[in-house]
Amino acid sequence: MRRYEKYCLSLHYTLISNCVMNKQSVISLLRKAKQPLSQSCGVKQLGLFGSTVRESNTESSDVDILIDFEDDKETYSNFLLACEILEKLFDRLKVDIVTLKGLSPFIGQQILKEVEYV
Repeated sequence: MRRYEKYCLSLHYTLISNCVMNKQSVISLLRKAKQPLSQSCGVKQLGLFGSTVRESNTESSDVDILIDFEDDKETYSNFLLACEILEKLFDRLKVDIVTLKGLSPFIGQQILKEVEYV
């Protein structure tokens, strides 16, 4: 069993096809994932932004997540591991993940204004 799978099994949330997760449900899942993400890949902060935060998400919406790593832990392999954990956690929903340092200069400020950290 891959190391991320043991975290996902304990955090797994059963989703029904075409369901819309509300903001509080997503935040609750992210809170549960924060410690395993911190321990396994050095995630320092975890935040939610986008349509879910604005509560305008639909069945086709993705979950937009902002992550920030400890300085010495921001590696490509840790980013991929964090992505795998979060994608497994949200099961059938599409997850878009961006790092704090990877924010676009064009929309980064808007994301930082609306992000809700867990």
